[in-house]
Amino acid sequence: MEQKEFKYDGCMEIKKRICLIVTGIYMVFTLQAQRISVSEDLPFRSEDMYELLGLMGEHYLIYRNDGTSHEIIAFDKNMGLRWRKQIKLFGKRPELLSITKEGETINLITMERLKGISSLQLIRYDAAANLIDTIPVFEYEKRYYSPIPEVVFSEDHSHFVVYYLDRDEHIYAFAFNLDSYKVDWQSKIFMPGLLKDDFLSALVDNDANFYLVFDKGKRNAQIDKAHYLEILEINSENAEPLLVRIPIESYLTYDSRFVLDELNQQLVGGGFYAQETESRAKGYFYFSYKLHTGEEYLLDYREFSENLLSGLLGRQSKKSDVIENVNVGDIILRRDGGILLVGELNHFVERYAANPSRPYAYASALSISYFFDDLFVISIHPDGKFHWESIFYKKQYSQDDNGVYASYLLMKTPGSLRFLYNDEIKSENTVSEYVLKGDGKSWRNSVMNTKGQKIKLRFRDGLQISANELIVPSDNRGKLKLVRIEY
Repeated sequence: MEQKEFKYDGCMEIKKRICLIVTGIYMVFTLQAQRISVSEDLPFRSEDMYELLGLMGEHYLIYRNDGTSHEIIAFDKNMGLRWRKQIKLFGKRPELLSITKEGETINLITMERLKGISSLQLIRYDAAANLIDTIPVFEYEKRYYSPIPEVVFSEDHSHFVVYYLDRDEHIYAFAFNLDSYKVDWQSKIFMPGLLKDDFLSALVDNDANFYLVFDKGKRNAQIDKAHYLEILEINSENAEPLLVRIPIESYLTYDSRFVLDELNQQLVGGGFYAQETESRAKGYFYFSYKLHTGEEYLLDYREFSENLLSGLLGRQSKKSDVIENVNVGDIILRRDGGILLVGELNHFVERYAANPSRPYAYASALSISYFFDDLFVISIHPDGKFHWESIFYKKQYSQDDNGVYASYLLMKTPGSLRFLYNDEIKSENTVSEYVLKGDGKSWRNSVMNTKGQKIKLRFRDGLQISANELIVPSDNRGKLKLVRIEY
């Protein structure tokens, strides 16, 4: 789809023309560079679960579970409600492990436990929510307790791996092929000293090879003791699992994320590290491992630059060379094998308040304040060397909402990256974006104003549909809406 050229001219204004659509109580309004569509209200409770499935055929689909029933809801391109259909999870007491869409098919993976035996099933629906078929996937051996496994998909959605880390120091995993509808492989691996707290990431490539990443020995009081990354590679060709240990020396991992780079056939990661205490990040690191080699890897650590420290900390940067309360927001792959490391400053504060009617009683009312502040992006070359960095300033504050309206949504386009976010966490608010180019240059735009719309956008739960289109859910006072933004 051809991307429209955007010309920034400061503050954007909504054009005067507003079209009311007869088929529902929703609005479509056009800005200078975006077309915004808002759906009508859907009933929504805080305990309800929903999942954006994206565009299938001519409709945007959303899955909803209210605790007793499952349904697929369809909207047209103007966010008009077209239909709602109940779907069925087969079995006596099925549990939904995953729901995804691939092409014109909706795939649900469910688990049923009967008399100590857990069995997994694949249920397939078409784009109109009509049942296609049900396929038995796997049956575990009978046992006294049944862990709930995790599901991870390959990038092209041709395979998925179901796994769990057991308390008996074993890893149980199997791979399922969504083209042949057969199990590719299954594995039971004994790992002495296996601890769930050491687990960092699970990834599967397009050939059904499975990778688990662990950070071992990080809880040692003396950081000079054995501390290393551990990569377990389970090969789809039924070869012996490959275990790779990578020394970390005196660094403590503060926060990290790992992704598969299919183009360059490597596993890459990045994050922040500490040296004296895990609560303060001293710098960042870049990691790459050539798949299937067992030994070819790079692990490079670098301190934060003075420009980054002064840009984030201001005057405090003269007294401190560390950054507190920072997390990895995203790892973005570069075509040459390098990465863009996205960091975000965020933390929460818990407060207990005394009951005015019982002044001598213990404080019991808990209030939690959430702070999501500045973003920064560090571009790293494939050899770990610094390329450029950019800072995006924002300040988001909210209370007792789990921070669901804060942070950002990353939109990837051929020529740039867009970071969309709420300026403030309230119903009447301005939505802004930072546009980042490949050379590190960036600028800020106003995208829309929510005044009078009765929407509160949850950007972290949004979904990019295409290079110039995204869907963001709004959850406000028990009403769910979908907002479509088209550039």
